[in-house]
Amino acid sequence: MARLRSQIDTKAQAYIANRAGLSTLLRHHDAQVAIALAGGGEKYNARHRARGKMLARERIELLIDSDSAFLELSPLAGWGTQFQVGAGMVTGVAVISGVECVVIANDPTVKGATMNPYTLRKHLRARDLPYQPAAAGEPGGIRRRRCRGPARSRCGVRRR
Repeated sequence: MARLRSQIDTKAQAYIANRAGLSTLLRHHDAQVAIALAGGGEKYNARHRARGKMLARERIELLIDSDSAFLELSPLAGWGTQFQVGAGMVTGVAVISGVECVVIANDPTVKGATMNPYTLRKHLRARDLPYQPAAAGEPGGIRRRRCRGPARSRCGVRRR
């Protein structure tokens, strides 16, 4: 089999500028993912632990098989909106008791695990995946005032 050789000139100005720009974007992305992973923040995480409860990702780690990886889905849902990055919910795919499952866990440190439009979208998208559902959450309620569009029938709004 023929070996492919790169035609990229790593000393070219365009390459150097593109690499610097991409590095900046990756640092920004990593910072946003860190915000999502922090949940409600240090204060609310500490208060939740003081109550003897586990955080969403800790509950997931105990739920999945020990040799299973957890593939988190859409950790930046709600980015660029007035709502918390990550939409106050952790969703992903993992193996539980030998079965591939979609895992959905509300994060109670983000506004008491209440739902906003992005949380609802994230939840419905995760439920559409072709895996067995598994929930590891502490729900706090739902805010239905912004429920519009095709998901309206799933938001508890009855059509007449």
